[in-house]
Amino acid sequence: MGPFAERMPGRVYREFVSPGRDGLKFLRFGLVSLPSGSEQVIVGTPEELALVIMGGKCDITCLGFKWAGLGDRSTPFDGKASAAYIPAGIGFTIAAQTPLLIALAAAPGSPGGIPQVVHPNDVEVSTSGMGNFRREVHTIIGPNISARRLFFGEVFGPEGNWITYPPHKHDTTSEREANLEEVRYYLSLPAGGFGFERVYAADGSFDHVKVVEDGSVSAIPCGYHTAASAPGYQFYYLWAMAGPVRDWKTVDDPDHS
Repeated sequence: MGPFAERMPGRVYREFVSPGRDGLKFLRFGLVSLPSGSEQVIVGTPEELALVIMGGKCDITCLGFKWAGLGDRSTPFDGKASAAYIPAGIGFTIAAQTPLLIALAAAPGSPGGIPQVVHPNDVEVSTSGMGNFRREVHTIIGPNISARRLFFGEVFGPEGNWITYPPHKHDTTSEREANLEEVRYYLSLPAGGFGFERVYAADGSFDHVKVVEDGSVSAIPCGYHTAASAPGYQFYYLWAMAGPVRDWKTVDDPDHS
């Protein structure tokens, strides 16, 4: 079990991926679920954390900071996110004002960072692609936050669109590319939708295609990757990235760019 599974009851925290599983070396990802009026204390760990509020409202207290009333949406489809960055070694408390769902990403960190909060107006929103591969990208934990390794964001695609295209990768270190593994958490509107994700190597050494549904979690340690949703379902995915160095550069597959 990871450091959070050991500290929180099973019904509070559900972990999906962790270092040493699914080819990952750095990333841990899970969901924290708290009923209204409850409080959860998390002891500091060697990992830095990104906490993105998926739905609900809460107070987060740590190291003399208190961020009250965080959360402005019922689901990710209702607007931009609120989030918090907690450096390694710092404990904190979450107090749920309403039923609360938080996505938690973690990666190895080092002490000495400063906790930071991201309000909806701080989220960087951009549009990528065009036509049937247009999507809206929300960067939540990016250059705006002084993290050691983590990046965190959300992507929203119209129904039936490619939600990642052209295929791209970020698994080596060069002037054009950063070495970053990735975890994705997919949701659909309405619930019950499905899509497809492909992860492959240019040399053909692996080529994995799988169905992704509402609630699917995908680990992408390396390779080009792309995804599409079925008609009739607006699709969303939350993405977390981390690597040996905090740099953010990707390269497209030249065969499809």
